[in-house]
Amino acid sequence: MIVDSHPSDDDFVKIIVEAIRKIKSHKQKPDKDRICTYIQQQRPHITKDTVFRELGNAVVNGHLLTTQTRGADKMTYVEVLNGTPTTKAHSSSQSDSITLISSSDTKIIVSDRSDISKLMVQAVRGRSSN
Repeated sequence: MIVDSHPSDDDFVKIIVEAIRKIKSHKQKPDKDRICTYIQQQRPHITKDTVFRELGNAVVNGHLLTTQTRGADKMTYVEVLNGTPTTKAHSSSQSDSITLISSSDTKIIVSDRSDISKLMVQAVRGRSSN
């Protein structure tokens, strides 16, 4: 357990990732409120506003992605390792889809019928979609 009254940005990312992993180990979705509750249980001196601000910073800096499945009212967070999300999206039927929102707030809606080959080529080449 890290006992630091003012964790650095890198330390806070580690704290958030630890929270996400613990929440997922309980087969729950790591939304903002669950992450905040876990962190405050482990480190009571960290405020809710600080957790929310650091979650936003982690998304902007590319350490986390936010995801939202159709029909869900809450955003969940996914850890990113080496530029790759650490979870896979699975559709239970052909009408299901998942929306991934990157740090630039570009929405990509993917279903099992989506052809994302052009997007993948653009991502590998470093070009933005026009």
